[in-house]
Amino acid sequence: MPSLRPSRIALPAVAALLMTAAPASAGKAFKPVNTTIVPSTSIAGVSIGQSLAKAKRAWPGVTCSILSGGKVAQCVWDGGKNGRAEFNARNGKVANATISTGYAGPRQPALTGPLVKLKTKGGLGLGSKPDAVAAGLPGGQLVAGSDGLPFRYTVTTGRTWTEFRYDGGVTQSLAIVRQ
Repeated sequence: MPSLRPSRIALPAVAALLMTAAPASAGKAFKPVNTTIVPSTSIAGVSIGQSLAKAKRAWPGVTCSILSGGKVAQCVWDGGKNGRAEFNARNGKVANATISTGYAGPRQPALTGPLVKLKTKGGLGLGSKPDAVAAGLPGGQLVAGSDGLPFRYTVTTGRTWTEFRYDGGVTQSLAIVRQ
């Protein structure tokens, strides 16, 4: 029987580890400059129209990728079950920002980690129920899913909209987008 040298075992093992490696931002703490969500304006210090440099300082720990020949930046903090925070910049200015929960199970948003601490002055954020969002941000549009349950609630201010998306009866993601 031929003997197996360590190098024949190590190479496949290293390749397998690399293929299952966590995102670059995993393990880094998400410590934004503030925890306030301002509908149609900002999430935790990242504001629509803000410079990319200022946005990166507002969310330490994000990992940015430059795309489209340098015209687009995608910056992400991926906390796995603790959620995901992302903003995108076009031509050096923030165009959108999103936070979302991870999942504890099917249709069960995991309401753990630093992102669930981000709230509006009225206390809305990840984990908020649809009726609380509609009461706290009147004038929006509620869209139901094919199952008849609330799917998303959108409030539009000028060219900017704020969207709360629901799963399992609570807010699973929140986005602010400039069109």
